[in-house]
Amino acid sequence: MRVLTLDISQRVGWAITDGPSGVLDLRPYSLDFGRVGRVFADWLADQFVVHTPIKYVVIERPFSRAWTPAVYQQNGLVFTAHHVAERYDIARREVAPASWRKVVFGNGRMKTAEAKEAAIAFAKSQGVEPEDDNHADAVCLLEWAKKELCDAD
Repeated sequence: MRVLTLDISQRVGWAITDGPSGVLDLRPYSLDFGRVGRVFADWLADQFVVHTPIKYVVIERPFSRAWTPAVYQQNGLVFTAHHVAERYDIARREVAPASWRKVVFGNGRMKTAEAKEAAIAFAKSQGVEPEDDNHADAVCLLEWAKKELCDAD
């Protein structure tokens, strides 16, 4: 089963089952929410066409107590991911960082710095040289999906 995972941020980490992974850098458009959404939606639709068939999109659920422009954008991109995937009739699943970390690392209560280090180390152990922690998180999300979604099929 082919899965696309997304770690939504200004630099969107992504990974595809037995396929490529990387980072989509949205920072150049950060002052224009409409352009950020369009660039992300167009890129995501391209992934669905190029890497067909994708059965699931797994999105790391954002968490923030503050309401800042970055959080506003992050939540908008999560909505956009659901919207575009639905257009292609692709199932969606959000997963909280603590949930995927518990499955992948055995500990869902890691401090942020520790979790970033663990994600980068895990990605490297999978033969991926991550561009940053967003990329590494997407590789970890893919491992979560393999254990939680693929085993169910």
